[in-house]
Parts: sequence; structure tokens; C-alpha cells
Amino acid sequence: MKYLSSLQNPLIKRVLQLKEKGRLRKETGLFVVEGIQEIELASQAGYTFSHLFYAQDKIDQSKI
Repeated sequence: MKYLSSLQNPLIKRVLQLKEKGRLRKETGLFVVEGIQEIELASQAGYTFSHLFYAQDKIDQSKI
């Protein structure tokens, strides 16, 4: 697991672009899923994840 703290990180920049630009989502076939419930639904629907990000101070550690 890597700790990312900078908005200048290329991976973070890419995620932000995917959130904002429908054209990029369409071109790459990638999209951003936010929220524990939404992640669970996507997983149950058979989607696979390339990356998983979370804010350590915002997550209930007992659910991981």
C-alpha cells in the first residue's frame, strides 16, 4: 500500500481528470466510483478495480 499526499501526483491527477471529463472516461473505459456502498455494488456487479484510494482518517478500520 502506498501513501499519496500530493495533488501533484500523476495518479491523483488522472483520477481527478476522470471525475471531470466524460470524454476521457469514454476514451479509456475507466470511471471513478466513490463511497463504500457504491464500491460494494460495483464489485457485486462484476467490475474490477485498478486502484482503490481512501482517506485513512475517514474510514472505519473495522470494515476493512
